[in-house]
Amino acid sequence: MHNGSELKAWRKQRRLAFIAQRLGLEEERRREWDGRIKRLLNAAFALPQGMVVGFCWPYKGEFDARRTIRRMREMSARAALPAVVDKKGPLQFSEGGPVSRWRRAYTRYPCRRARASFTPTR
Repeated sequence: MHNGSELKAWRKQRRLAFIAQRLGLEEERRREWDGRIKRLLNAAFALPQGMVVGFCWPYKGEFDARRTIRRMREMSARAALPAVVDKKGPLQFSEGGPVSRWRRAYTRYPCRRARASFTPTR
């Protein structure tokens, strides 16, 4: 990569290739991968009281962390979802809660209305 525009083009190409690979997986294979990832996450984290865990909604065949996050919340962790406040700005994370308090933003997934944000500990 010689300059920023080449790097940007390369990243875009890689992102599209990864999405195509994930979407091309057979459902059984995707469930196997999800199960493996869940087991690794469950084994990897000792959950101190009030730990904040950041995660995103699954997108185009990505790992679906919702059940793992639910389990972590049952063990006293706090879940943080990204809030898109400015489409060109950095994501802000805010604690998850009832979807009725959420809004649709720049994606088809709900996000929290702008409010106090925090940084995930993991």
